[in-house]
Amino acid sequence: MSIVLVANLVPVYEKKKIETFFEQFEKDIQYAQAYALINKKTVTILFRGNHNQYRVEQSSLNTPILVRDYDDNIKVEGGTLNNRVSYNRNGAVNSSGTLYVTYNDSKYKIIFYLGKGRVKVDKM
Repeated sequence: MSIVLVANLVPVYEKKKIETFFEQFEKDIQYAQAYALINKKTVTILFRGNHNQYRVEQSSLNTPILVRDYDDNIKVEGGTLNNRVSYNRNGAVNSSGTLYVTYNDSKYKIIFYLGKGRVKVDKM
């Protein structure tokens, strides 16, 4: 009985990992936008795939504003944004584009739109 229960929980746990990654990433995007807007500074989210982390950085600071580590099985690829997303002093994304996230057998496309900084995640 307990073997069946554990076998059923593994897929739920794996699905929750990627959902948690995207939920936290969305909050961190909002934080980066707000920081840029409030401080009137350009802010960049830089993905460091070889370290399984992303950093929120302000160009005039020597230390990152935020550092977030993520699961080793989550892989972020640059797409058209070359592993970085920048927000200008008005909180708008500097250039639209895509990032790709792979987790186990699932692939996702994150689309950043010009204008108000909207972001969309599509499962491919």
